[in-house]
Amino acid sequence: MVLTEHEKGELIRQARAAVRDFLEQGILEDLPDPGLSPALREEKGVFVTISCGQDRTWCVGTTLALLPLWEACRVFARNAVYKDPRSAPMEVRDLPRARFSICIVGECRPLRDISQLTGRCRGIALRKGLRREVFLPDLIPDKPCDLDGLLRTLRLRASIDADGSEAPEEWEVFDAETVAE
Repeated sequence: MVLTEHEKGELIRQARAAVRDFLEQGILEDLPDPGLSPALREEKGVFVTISCGQDRTWCVGTTLALLPLWEACRVFARNAVYKDPRSAPMEVRDLPRARFSICIVGECRPLRDISQLTGRCRGIALRKGLRREVFLPDLIPDKPCDLDGLLRTLRLRASIDADGSEAPEEWEVFDAETVAE
């Protein structure tokens, strides 16, 4: 998906507005489709990351194409600031210094060899039993050369074996486009 600069800016505006409306007024519903471009109405998987300095980050999303892109940005931005269990909920006073980043997720496909991770911006997802961990492109080395080593590192980072599940691992790769402030 190739977005114009205007469309990228609109996604950031939608995400920021949803967080502002939630923090200031407790608004959880989204507006009807505001008549945006066809690209922004296409259903896509999305992860929204919001950072306030280096010590506070919120990130929530899905690899599944469940909502129109503009709406997914609103939903996951809002969810990030109060549902991400890794950080305390965001407060209104954090909003002025918050920086938004949106990762638009392409279709997931099985990860079979290292060549799938070269070239374009890629992310990786790991599924094991009922658990799923997603590694956005900024967590993947630019030029990984050893697939087994990379997957071992990501597996440890995810702590996905902590539940003792004997289910097989399923690794997937996806194309990603990141829009950031």
